[in-house]
Amino acid sequence: TAGRRELVVRQYGSTESRRLLVALDLSPFTADDPEACEDALIEACLSVVRYAHERQIDTTFVYAQGKSLRSHAGRGARVFSEIHSEMAKVTFTADIPLLHLLDEAKRAQMVYLFCAKVPDGETLSALPQDKPVELAVVRTGKGKTPLPDSLEMMRVTELNP
Repeated sequence: TAGRRELVVRQYGSTESRRLLVALDLSPFTADDPEACEDALIEACLSVVRYAHERQIDTTFVYAQGKSLRSHAGRGARVFSEIHSEMAKVTFTADIPLLHLLDEAKRAQMVYLFCAKVPDGETLSALPQDKPVELAVVRTGKGKTPLPDSLEMMRVTELNP
């Protein structure tokens, strides 16, 4: 600091880049109150994305709209704003299997999956077994399918609309 005649502050940080995958299932479902279920899913999903972006965590957010797969990658306020705007326009009419949203899971260090229907066995087996997975499911009606048991690396959360 003496040579430059200004105060220097060292900031130590991890050299490891954290990567997060957030997948939102927008496939159609039946529910007693579908709007409340949709809102609960989107709000919970956006909360996780915002948390990650505020902490400068590289995030890939994927969802299917109609027959196309959409993805937003990056970190920071600009990317979150883009995602927030898109979520205001989405409809639960995706025609792509939930399994395809998980293609990016191999490169992520943690996976968040938000869905209205309990994923089938094939989808659950495609979730990474070696990294933390958060599965958030909204309960959609009286004939409730049981939630899968939390496994060693997977935590299951029930969202209440």
